[in-house]
Amino acid sequence: MKKLSFLFAMLLSSGWALAQKNCSVPRLQVLQDKQEVNIEGSALPASITLALTSKPGCAADAAYQFTGAELTLVRDKRPLLPTMTANKSEVDLTEFRKVYQTGDRLYIEVPGRNIARILAKDTQNKLPDSENQGVAVVWLLEK
Repeated sequence: MKKLSFLFAMLLSSGWALAQKNCSVPRLQVLQDKQEVNIEGSALPASITLALTSKPGCAADAAYQFTGAELTLVRDKRPLLPTMTANKSEVDLTEFRKVYQTGDRLYIEVPGRNIARILAKDTQNKLPDSENQGVAVVWLLEK
């Protein structure tokens, strides 16, 4: 009976570890005036703030930083302008606002190589290669 209990406990703990494994990859949030933007369909503001947060259901004590994000405005599968690189969380979208139309999409990606997890004592480490997937959102734009 003890062996069966031990085996059952091992299976449960390994399942938990697998479920938690994806928690190290953050979620990308798009904010305007400290409120999350409706990426399912909303107008393009003059500026946004990008933030990396823990995924829902994961420990909230993880903090992340990024060193670069790539933004591409797309219409009918074709970029309208060259991809913009943002090296800080605040992003000026003035150039994109001049040309976008309802139905365009804004692809925002933070490559995994640009993501660092903040550890205790203000130290940081790059995500391991196994977690180095990066994060992205696709924002459907309206006028």
